[in-house]
Amino acid sequence: MFESFRLESCGKGLLGYRWEAANPAAVVCLLHGIGEYGGLFDGFAEGLKSHGISTFSFDLRGHGGSAGRRGHTGPRRTVLRDADSLLTYAHRAHAGLPIVLYGHSLGGNIALHYRLRGRLSALPAAYIAASPWLALCQPIPKWLYYLVKAAARCKPDFTIGAGIGADLVGNAQILEAMRGDRLIHDRISVLTALESFERADDLMRGRIADRCGGGEKPLFLMHGTADTICSIEATRAFAAAAGERCTLIEWEGCVHELHMGEQGKAVMERTAELVLRFRNPRGAGPA
Repeated sequence: MFESFRLESCGKGLLGYRWEAANPAAVVCLLHGIGEYGGLFDGFAEGLKSHGISTFSFDLRGHGGSAGRRGHTGPRRTVLRDADSLLTYAHRAHAGLPIVLYGHSLGGNIALHYRLRGRLSALPAAYIAASPWLALCQPIPKWLYYLVKAAARCKPDFTIGAGIGADLVGNAQILEAMRGDRLIHDRISVLTALESFERADDLMRGRIADRCGGGEKPLFLMHGTADTICSIEATRAFAAAAGERCTLIEWEGCVHELHMGEQGKAVMERTAELVLRFRNPRGAGPA
């Protein structure tokens, strides 16, 4: 079970979670997806804990117990600073241990962006993006994209349905686990949607320059072949373009929520194996 803490970032209070192993060998900092919250990864983090890995997470703005309008996770420059705060908190708690930044879905989009543009992007020893939002399986019509773009200028925190219905979750066991959880929602602000689309497109087209050295760090991509929310084809294309520093791990027949359901334990075990590869190398600490 996690311990909660308060993470202060850019004048906002964010609800944090920590799962402390007795004698940790490494640390994971975890970013969740749309409509989720950090505590939803309790089983996953407890599994990592059993392997000697401490995990730190927080509820993104507009999610769970964090401040902000429900579904409004932006602007992106502020979200990157929130990730700075999480990494700093984890580093101060375990200054001698390697940190791996792990992002799922929207969190994967943020982690991949952070790897190239985050102020502390050289701190993690490696990055893992699971089911990353690089392209959606159901393309957004151009008229809707331009409508969202116009709305984001006028009222950036206006929220719409994220469109992730039960039919897209694709696994009855996962759906049952999520049903009735009052902290899970289906809202996304127009600015969050716009910035996520644009950063995904920038990442796919190689338009984001590496600012602080994070792009030199190993990257692991994990994606289920039965994902009906985020496109595995986009992840394959991104991995092919990323070169030798990037490793793609495909999970045959698995859906979007890799960390949950029947495949959850296997994904956790593989994640632990990846993280523990970096128990010795370190990035520089925060300034």
